[in-house]
Amino acid sequence: MHDAIDRASVAAGRQRAVGDGSPMTSWHEEEQSAEEMAEVAALCFGGHERVLVLVVGDERDLLTSGAAVKYCLPNA
Repeated sequence: MHDAIDRASVAAGRQRAVGDGSPMTSWHEEEQSAEEMAEVAALCFGGHERVLVLVVGDERDLLTSGAAVKYCLPNA
């Protein structure tokens, strides 16, 4: 997904080359739980106006992840 987003960003003219950082993408395999993932997402809001979190799983995983992100964000 990381590389696909970078290639799409180049194709859309958002960045000149893969890796230019618009949008900034990162991959976090170490963060396994919804709470760990939410902490990473919340930290990204300090430097970025928008943050996209891709949740791989079922509807329950999505709901759990959404709740964890809302818990980490003070104004959510």
